[in-house]
Amino acid sequence: MSWPKPMPIVEVEWIDSMERAGWRSADDWDRDLALDTLSCRSTGYLYREDDRGVVLMQSQAETGALADAIEIPRMAVQSVRVLRHGKARERHSA
Repeated sequence: MSWPKPMPIVEVEWIDSMERAGWRSADDWDRDLALDTLSCRSTGYLYREDDRGVVLMQSQAETGALADAIEIPRMAVQSVRVLRHGKARERHSA
């Protein structure tokens, strides 16, 4: 049986939002907000890439069901690298 939707496996580098809370002076905020952004990497099955962003799926069943999505907004995406091209694969018996 071949899989219903062959998808490439990709690695996405992206910048995450960071939350900073609490009362502090403007000078303290200036120092705190000047800190580097939080760079992240995620891997998964490339479900969609368009003007809105990139959607990765963690898992895909041979029935076509998908599980555990992460949607990364386009403005946060730094790069998308293909780790393995999507191709139909036959199921092998163990």
